[in-house]
Amino acid sequence: MWRCAEEDASRSFRPALHPLSARASHALLVTRDGDATPPAHREETDVPSDRMTPGERAEVFTVRALATAGLFDPLGDFYSFSEEVKPVDDATWRVGFGRSRCGIFTNRKGETYETCKSVSGETDAWITVALRGGRWNVVALDGNFDADTISGLKAFSLPDTQEVPHWEFSTARAGDKGTVVRGAGLWVGPIPYEGPGSRCRTRAYNDAGSLIYEGHPEYIAAPDEDWERAGGIHGSEF
Repeated sequence: MWRCAEEDASRSFRPALHPLSARASHALLVTRDGDATPPAHREETDVPSDRMTPGERAEVFTVRALATAGLFDPLGDFYSFSEEVKPVDDATWRVGFGRSRCGIFTNRKGETYETCKSVSGETDAWITVALRGGRWNVVALDGNFDADTISGLKAFSLPDTQEVPHWEFSTARAGDKGTVVRGAGLWVGPIPYEGPGSRCRTRAYNDAGSLIYEGHPEYIAAPDEDWERAGGIHGSEF
């Protein structure tokens, strides 16, 4: 997992690589590049609230759990946030996701195209998470998950914290021959949020750790709608 919120790139870290093929040997690093202030400058007297509600923190934790299990993959098995969040009690939430298969496909004419194909067009999975003793945990799953995935999700846990609002990209994927890199975005912050989003830059490295590509900075605004919480795919070709 990595985020677009570090002024100093040396404090950022490279995510684990999940290659599409054995020839894809490039990792993707996204770091903050300069000021994150959007083009339309806000008045300095405007101080937006940056505190997430417990339900919003449940959403963020659940997406991070899916990413760790390989289910937030912009070029593979992709569970997108469906906006369905149902409180069970004061410390437990059920979060819904729709499942898609994302990737680079070839049509009958031999032409390649990139898309995400919904499995059902509906909510395919529910993940129940709870805040216990200051930590978030996965406590129940309802969906077509295999035994290893269920075990991994239930073992995932994070401390409950308030974070500075930012975009992070929980999964990096390199396409065939490393010429395509994609990251799936997650907004860590309240929605709506009137403050700045994040300014991000894509960097690709080879197995030796040498920089082989550096993209232009991209400003990603803070979201206004709940459906923008997670699932936006960003990246570059080189």
